[in-house]
Amino acid sequence: MTAKVQFKFREDTSSDDREQLIAKLEDNGADKVQRVFPEAPDDERATLYSALVGEDRDSGKLLRLLKRSRKVEFAEPETDRHLIKPVELSGRRRRS
Repeated sequence: MTAKVQFKFREDTSSDDREQLIAKLEDNGADKVQRVFPEAPDDERATLYSALVGEDRDSGKLLRLLKRSRKVEFAEPETDRHLIKPVELSGRRRRS
C-alpha cells in the first residue's frame, strides 16, 4: 500500500530551494512529488505539495526529513478517507 505525505513550503522559500528539497525527497524514496493545487494563483495554496511513498519505502523517514527542514512550514501523513453510507440509507433504492 502506498502512503501519501502532505507538506507546505514556507512562502519565502525560493524555487531553487524547493527544487533541491524535492530532489532530496525523490532520492530518499518519494515516488512522486507534486503541487496539490497546480493552478493556484495565491501563495498559500501554491506552496502545498504531496509526495507518494511506495510500499517498500519508509514514509516516516520522509516526514522526519521534511519536519527538520527550515524550508517547510508543516508536514503530515495524509489520512485515509472513506465514504461511509449511513445505515438508514443502506436499504433504500433510487426511485425513477
